[in-house]
Amino acid sequence: MTKTLAEIAQILNNSNNIYILTHRSPDGDTLGSGYGLCLALQKMHKNAKVLNSDNISKNFLFMKEYVIEQEFEPELIVSVDLADTILLGEKLSVYKDKIDICIDHHKSRYEFAPINYIEPDSAATTEIIYLLLTEMHIEITRDIANCLYTGLATDTGCFKYNNTTVRSFLIASSLMNLGAECSKINRIMFDTKSRERLELEKTVLQNIKFYYNNKVAVVYYTKNMVEEIGATDDDTAGIASIPNQIEGVLVGVTMKEDKERSGYKISLRSSGSVDVSKICETFGGGGHKNASGAFIGKPLEEARETIIAEIGKQLELY
Repeated sequence: MTKTLAEIAQILNNSNNIYILTHRSPDGDTLGSGYGLCLALQKMHKNAKVLNSDNISKNFLFMKEYVIEQEFEPELIVSVDLADTILLGEKLSVYKDKIDICIDHHKSRYEFAPINYIEPDSAATTEIIYLLLTEMHIEITRDIANCLYTGLATDTGCFKYNNTTVRSFLIASSLMNLGAECSKINRIMFDTKSRERLELEKTVLQNIKFYYNNKVAVVYYTKNMVEEIGATDDDTAGIASIPNQIEGVLVGVTMKEDKERSGYKISLRSSGSVDVSKICETFGGGGHKNASGAFIGKPLEEARETIIAEIGKQLELY
């Protein structure tokens, strides 16, 4: 059932013990939405807690430090930036049938919660959380603004991606007026790299391959490559954007060997004309038109041939 933000605001106002669930491999948007909402609820003297299935990247840890760790049993469970319960990850999978409210900006294939607010035209779920907090008449403090700005900036590629709208800039402007430390956050998220990250980028670029008259660029990295360099999960964040930065490339493909499953995580990025979400849906994945992901349980060469073949089918449509 779809509810308005005003109706969801009323439900939250009437609840006192709230769990907030993020998606696995948490990014800036799911964390910014989760911790921004959690902090706002705690400031209303409610019990609120963000649950993460996987470890948080060090770039995002500052948001966790804003909230108070509370122990309680939930009466309401909210998911943020979650398009499918399979994305909860192993630790949070126990809640897949217990989510009361889903707040998201992905076009879901099905509704897994009794109450849903899904806005595919939003650049980030943090945009929706900003509007929700406004609806709840909650004062947005500097810390809340930092959380929401982080999600908005990272999901728009610092306002470079095609999903960026006029409303994105207006909300960012409002958050800046409310104290969001935009310059500091932008530097942490976009302009700071470890030496291990630079070494990983060099290795990835040495293995790049081009297809379909250079319209598709593919890079990959394996578990062994990451271990030899001494890189961490933090160092791999953002690698998926590299192939699509090359002039003339319509689809950038990044293949990351999965640590636990036999196969590769596939990240697709599009310059705008190709809907990569349709490609990823073929493999049980999904996401946005210009940024999507999936998993292919095959060895490197087979996985690469499989994804390239599917991209070729889509390119014929353009």
